[in-house]
Amino acid sequence: FAKAACHDFAKVYEDQRYNYDLNILPALDGKRHGRLLTCIDRTKRFEGEYAHELECPPDAPEMFCKEGKMKVTKKHTYHGDAVYAQFLTEPEKNMASMRAMQWLDLQTDSVVLSTLVYTADTSDTEAFTSLSVIFKVDEAGSIAGQARLVSYADMMGGD
Repeated sequence: FAKAACHDFAKVYEDQRYNYDLNILPALDGKRHGRLLTCIDRTKRFEGEYAHELECPPDAPEMFCKEGKMKVTKKHTYHGDAVYAQFLTEPEKNMASMRAMQWLDLQTDSVVLSTLVYTADTSDTEAFTSLSVIFKVDEAGSIAGQARLVSYADMMGGD
């Protein structure tokens, strides 16, 4: 979803001033280095060219950072919708990286894990099964899972 200006209590909370006298306790108060909240508009889809733009650390390789920013997960279009696909070639390493950059965040509507399964038996029948597990995130942050299987049979050597 797209980011939006905060309203109601979130706006009051976001706009509150800090107490200059408590500057030695930055976890409790003190000058802010950014916003406190991320507010989103669940009626509007995020359409940015990349899912995330992160500040690069000083020692980051130049090939990953352009103008001090690292752009992660380019936008693609799938059935007319913007998607930010991540191919997991080394799942443990990929997931650790995604966790570190908070790849899943308040703007996430759903996550779909997909794979293609091939099976063959001795009667020359082949089956290709597309398996997708869909995790939908609601307004309260609850996650509901659903599986979808679509199989295609192919007869080897058949007409």
